[in-house]
Amino acid sequence: MRLNDLANNPDAFVSGMKRNMARFQLVFSVLFILGALAAGIFGVIVPALQMRAAQSWTQTPCVIKESVVVRGLGKSSTKHSAKPVYSLTLAYEYQFGGKAYRGTTYSFDATKLEGWRETAAFARSFPVGAATTCWVNPNSPAEAVLKRDAQQPRLLLLVPIGLLAAGIALCLNALKTLRNKD
Repeated sequence: MRLNDLANNPDAFVSGMKRNMARFQLVFSVLFILGALAAGIFGVIVPALQMRAAQSWTQTPCVIKESVVVRGLGKSSTKHSAKPVYSLTLAYEYQFGGKAYRGTTYSFDATKLEGWRETAAFARSFPVGAATTCWVNPNSPAEAVLKRDAQQPRLLLLVPIGLLAAGIALCLNALKTLRNKD
């Protein structure tokens, strides 16, 4: 529909604009749903399956070999306003089946540390040279984890579900608009 059709048939013009907006909303909602599904699969389901599998892994003594706080820049629109973010580089060594291995996995879920103090305190709980316990996959001994249980609150599971519900609601609203003939 052309702009000069607005004067001849304003209702048709408005209806066409609504349909175009509904098409955009439909595409956006599908992308939103895909993002929510990806967050749910990779942020919730995969870690939960890994944690469940690790329940049968072998408890093994290990020694912390590296525990370093690394400073980086967070995401920002400008380089000068980016807040620093801190992460922990953690490595441990263990023996399994007569062979030496090196692990770097702390837990299967995303352990989020806020700020320098919290990250440094976390690093101090794993000082270099400290003896601790890791859990080793007996079928693949190079695979090990220090904490095999969930480290994040279970309420975080609701985030992907909420995003999925919002995406579905947007999608249904767009489809309803596209089905209307006016």
